[in-house]
Amino acid sequence: MFHTAKNTLQKVATKYKAFREKRNAREKKHFLKADQREKLVAFLNRYSLIFHYLLACSVCFLIEVISRHSFGAAFMFMFDRGLAFLYNSMIVFTSLHLVYFFRRRALMRTIISVAWLFLGTINGCILAKRVTPFTYTDLKLVNDLFTMQSNYFSKGEAFAVILLVVSVLLGIVHLWRKGPKYQVKQNRFASILAIGGFAFFIPMVTQAAVSNNILADYFENIAQGYEDYGFVYSFSASVVDQGMPSPREYSQE
Repeated sequence: MFHTAKNTLQKVATKYKAFREKRNAREKKHFLKADQREKLVAFLNRYSLIFHYLLACSVCFLIEVISRHSFGAAFMFMFDRGLAFLYNSMIVFTSLHLVYFFRRRALMRTIISVAWLFLGTINGCILAKRVTPFTYTDLKLVNDLFTMQSNYFSKGEAFAVILLVVSVLLGIVHLWRKGPKYQVKQNRFASILAIGGFAFFIPMVTQAAVSNNILADYFENIAQGYEDYGFVYSFSASVVDQGMPSPREYSQE
């Protein structure tokens, strides 16, 4: 009986090994060769700023499609309010600069892009159930999510969202294990200067855009504000603007 079990395990191990070799051979067949992959990664790294802005524009456009529940409406926003759309893209573009602090740049690009798309997807789901869009204040109420689940998601929708999140996480784990690493020496000082430059530059651009009625620093109608100025800017404004602070002499009594 012992020999029978041992033979069975050996057969299973042999078949599993053959399966893994076959799968690895299939994967290698479909992917680029090592030298081609290295050339592609080097090309993307050399012109990373250009690709970052193209990626930022793509992320913003997808967010608007999800938020407006319409490809055509997102397309019209991109052209009718082009400067506002470019400003939204600049915010995402700035956040993508964080990848220069890491060697796994493809992984970090994916995480940052997915994070923005996740926020946009939440906004789209919320706007399907209510008029008021998703703001930073809603994050403070995340503990009430389960009590309000029936108002925003059916059981089927909640299950689909969970499957999507799990799939994305598995993809990120796979990219972390198999994705490329930046092999050249990193210049973190230049990255810090770039982030500092954007931190100094963005408020000036924002003030100029508000002064020329491209953006608004106050929304009389928050739903209309999100529609006119885009989700990324409007949500970011809700993070910065938390309302009037309470006076020092204020007391609950």
